[in-house]
Amino acid sequence: MRYVAKYRAEPALTQSFAQALDRPDLPPAAREICLRQLYRACGSHALLPKALKVPVCYDRINGYAKYHGGYADVWKGEYGGQEVAVKVMRIYSNSDLKEVVGRFCKEVITWRTLRHPNVLPLIGVTMSEAQFAMVSEWMSNGNINEFVKANPGENRLKLLEDVARGLIYIHQQGMIHGDLKGVRLQYRELLSYLTCFLLRLTY
Repeated sequence: MRYVAKYRAEPALTQSFAQALDRPDLPPAAREICLRQLYRACGSHALLPKALKVPVCYDRINGYAKYHGGYADVWKGEYGGQEVAVKVMRIYSNSDLKEVVGRFCKEVITWRTLRHPNVLPLIGVTMSEAQFAMVSEWMSNGNINEFVKANPGENRLKLLEDVARGLIYIHQQGMIHGDLKGVRLQYRELLSYLTCFLLRLTY
C-alpha cells in the first residue's frame, strides 16, 4: 500500500485546476485544457482534490452490498444525514494497485465535472489504504429495470427521453458512457439519471 501513501499529498496545481473547472463562466477551450491536465495528473499520480474527500459511514463487516458490478460493489451508506450509494472498487491480492488507483482517480475527476439534471452528481470519494469508493446520492426507487418492473404503467418513453438528454450532454462534453444499460440508470421524482462510473474522455 505504499503507492497510496506516496501519492496522498495534494499539489497546489491540482487544486487550482479543480477550482477553475468549478467556474460556470470558464470558456470551453480553457475548460478542456484544465480537464485534460487534471485528468492526466489524477490518472498518472493518483491525486484527487482534497475537497472531494468525504467521511462516509457504511458497514462492510456485518452488512451486504446492494449491487455488484464487474469491478466494484455498491453499498448503502450515510453522509451528512442522508442516504448515499458507496461504490467500492474491488481489490484483490494480485491486483495492480497502481492501475486500480489510477483508473479510480480518472473516473472520479471526469464524473466530477458534469452538471446536468439527468446526470447523477458525484458527492465525493472516500479513500484509505484498504478501499477506494465513489459516493453519490442513494436512489430509493433503484435502477430503471427495478423501477419499471415495480411500475409497469410508467411512461417509458419519458424515461428514455431523460436518458437521451443525459447522453447528449456528456457527448457534448467530449465523453462517452461506455456501459449503458438499465442497471446504470437511476430513477427519482419524475427524472431518470445516468450514473457515470464508466465515463471516458474522447479527446
